[in-house]
Amino acid sequence: MIAQGLLGSRRPRPVLLAVSASVAFSSTALGGPDDSPVRLVWDAPSPCPNVETVLAEIKVSLGSAPAPREHAVVEAHVNLDEHGRWNATLRTTTRAGTNERQLEAESCAAIASAIALVSAVAVEGAEAPPSATAAPVSPPTAPAPTPAKEHSSSVLRSQLLLGADLAADEGALPGVRFGGEVAGGWGLRVSSYQLRALASGSLFPSATTDVPGRKGESGTFELWTATARACGTRSFGSIELGPCLGGEIDAMSGSGEGTGKSLPSTQVWGSLVGSALGALDIGRAIALFVRVDGVLALATPTFVVHVLGDAGGDILVHHPSSLSGRGAVGVEVHFF
Repeated sequence: MIAQGLLGSRRPRPVLLAVSASVAFSSTALGGPDDSPVRLVWDAPSPCPNVETVLAEIKVSLGSAPAPREHAVVEAHVNLDEHGRWNATLRTTTRAGTNERQLEAESCAAIASAIALVSAVAVEGAEAPPSATAAPVSPPTAPAPTPAKEHSSSVLRSQLLLGADLAADEGALPGVRFGGEVAGGWGLRVSSYQLRALASGSLFPSATTDVPGRKGESGTFELWTATARACGTRSFGSIELGPCLGGEIDAMSGSGEGTGKSLPSTQVWGSLVGSALGALDIGRAIALFVRVDGVLALATPTFVVHVLGDAGGDILVHHPSSLSGRGAVGVEVHFF
């Protein structure tokens, strides 16, 4: 926390002495020029303007107006929320009482300018406490009705989610194969937690493998998936981490090249899916994500070719693994 005091030439009133005493017991230093009646407590992360800059803005806002009628203690606590918005809790104390409000802006510089303006208004005696008659006994943390409602809306948020990613599969198809995935669903954010319900579809095209012991013969496979999953994540600043659970329908087609008989055209089976999800917010509406999946097949098909003649019989060409792994890297867009 950074704090700097600007003291006027008049003796602080008792209410200001009480606030100053409470600040003195924190890790806050008070001091500075004597040409302003504002005592500022400034608590903000490093990307924000420093305390000297905010005090300079207060001085500019006061301008060349007549001598202020009030002394004020201004306490500001600034933070960046998980949506990339800057928020501030601002408490101003004058002889009339204490008033607290919530501020929100796209940048910390805008927050600092708003705090400077509110401070100047309070010093000039234009800002009254929440209730003129109850100010001396009203609790100092009671916010004005409108800001309190705005703050509550940022705690609970429902969002439409759309995403696209590059995916990789190992186990269902021969070797490691790459494909694409699109997803859509809904997200519910409560404070630092988010629940996602998502439906997605993916395609892994054209994986080819040779028929064992048959020169010039091969099988080509494609995999389609339709997945439904629920994910629960927790935010750590701009990073979200959490698990996902769901199920999917897998469909694989196989065709033969130079074989005695074509491979079966399509096989369909069901699987259970468990995932680990990580997301990085790069804006209020956009996040990058990484997902690692484990896929457990409830049943797996067998793709064979039939060899004619004396050495006839079935030759196994491909058998998807009952446990396969997938990974995805993509972008997620939030609406509302």
